[in-house]
Amino acid sequence: MIQRFIRRVLGLRAPGPVRIPKAKHSLARNRISPAALKVCEGLRAGGFEVTHVSTGIDALAAGEHDLILLDVVLPDMDGLEVCRQLKALPRLAPVPVIFLTSQSSPEAEVEGLMAGGIDYITKPVNPPILRARAHNHIELKRSRDALERLALLDSLT
Repeated sequence: MIQRFIRRVLGLRAPGPVRIPKAKHSLARNRISPAALKVCEGLRAGGFEVTHVSTGIDALAAGEHDLILLDVVLPDMDGLEVCRQLKALPRLAPVPVIFLTSQSSPEAEVEGLMAGGIDYITKPVNPPILRARAHNHIELKRSRDALERLALLDSLT
């Protein structure tokens, strides 16, 4: 069976006006640091189950998932290079990557997005905003996947 980093089966009850319907989600999160643990606690508070990987190599060896949270600074390789390599793998190319990093310059953000990231969030992270963004990107991926399946069934779609 394909290894899952994070699974989510819940109805997310985020504080404030954010309303997220029940859905099953898989996420990948790398790096174990006090800040990362705080982010993961915020995700867990929203119903996410979190399993960590600590290196870029571990992230590349991972199975299928719905979303990857990736830092730019990793102990073994550059997070931007990890993203490029993930996007080069056919099974992982469709998976959205959100960079979650302390590098806040506009140049770093552009570089992350050009490397294949779908979003770029700088630390400190607001957990309800992260949960909402993660949910939105997962739903967009699922919609895209559904359209691709329909296109395979009906060439006119």
